[in-house]
Amino acid sequence: MKTVRQLIEELYPDYKEKLEEMFPNMYKFARQVEIIPWEETFQKTDKNPEIFQQIEFLQMLLENGMISEEEYRKSLKYIHPGYASITKGISFIKDKKVAFRDKIPPITAILHELGHIYFKEDDYVWNSVYGGGESLLHLTLTQKASFTEKDIKNHMRFMRLILLAPISKLKEIDQQLTKYIRHHMESKNLGSLSVNNSVLSLILAAGTLPGVEFEEGEDLLYEHIYDKRKIDLLIKKGKIVIKSSYYRQMLIQFLLEIIDGYQYQDPFYQNYGNAYFYHLSDIVKTTTKILNPSIQNIEEFEKEFELPFIAHYFTALGINKNEAISKKDNPLEIIEKYIFTPFSNLLPVDRYELIIGSNKLIIIKSEVTERLKDYLNKNPNIQLPQIIKDILEDNNIKV
Repeated sequence: MKTVRQLIEELYPDYKEKLEEMFPNMYKFARQVEIIPWEETFQKTDKNPEIFQQIEFLQMLLENGMISEEEYRKSLKYIHPGYASITKGISFIKDKKVAFRDKIPPITAILHELGHIYFKEDDYVWNSVYGGGESLLHLTLTQKASFTEKDIKNHMRFMRLILLAPISKLKEIDQQLTKYIRHHMESKNLGSLSVNNSVLSLILAAGTLPGVEFEEGEDLLYEHIYDKRKIDLLIKKGKIVIKSSYYRQMLIQFLLEIIDGYQYQDPFYQNYGNAYFYHLSDIVKTTTKILNPSIQNIEEFEKEFELPFIAHYFTALGINKNEAISKKDNPLEIIEKYIFTPFSNLLPVDRYELIIGSNKLIIIKSEVTERLKDYLNKNPNIQLPQIIKDILEDNNIKV
């Protein structure tokens, strides 16, 4: 069988030199990735190219002991198409195999599937649609920016930690990210920024409206929309407050704006991006410490598990590093202990009504949310662990 590296050298020889120079390890790895024939069954994912990868993601969780067979079967029912598109390729991360619909697949499709296997990540942090690592690959290949494999890995780490972080931790992550960017820009004489409280101020300073909802102060925001210092002061004083469930969305929006800034040469977001990537290793380290002080080096922690996702999940959940490593052969035990069992003991929910997510810690099935809302309304004084409160709020269930 032909390998991905052979296919690139045969169809896109100009990319061979670029990849050897810019992403040497990834290109070397491409000789291990085998191309298998396209099958009709792959076409079932045409309405949404993520479906197959979501299924494979669940399979890998099953194989790594993070979910049971029953949870796997039930989770499959909740994978459904969200938009119309045609799958150009399919990747099998564990087996290091890919398949392409076309005999001459576009280079973008080849690199997309290769990236999934090389980095062992799903679409939420890899796909360029979401501002994932693939975006940095293409920006580098088109010479609109210059990133390394380390940059891509750190960017995906940070994205995943944002996606999985408990809601109660997101505000601190937001503040620390803003602090790094402000200090960098001031040190480079790119202007003195008053903003030091929230990415919201950075987004507004660049002339972008944030896609968030507010707990209070939305009228003040628009009243002072052109006075960024005033807005930042109001944020600092707690007069403008973002709904906690929107912090995650705001942070991801900011990263997407940075990617677009490089793509379309927007000076504001290019400066933000230069600051972000310059300090990205420290940003990841700080974020890791906020979420889980027991983990000093998340890169080393990842090496204990087959998938980076498992390490990121336990980091966000706040599980002690030694306990997580001791259960690496049966990680589901930890999730049972800290999530499923407390939920089932304290609330009217069955553990199989909770789904391990790749873009949030736990997804609560829609038919369960009304039951939980009703129960919490009738029991307003119920005492719940903070992680349970965070998961409920992340699923739009107010505690």
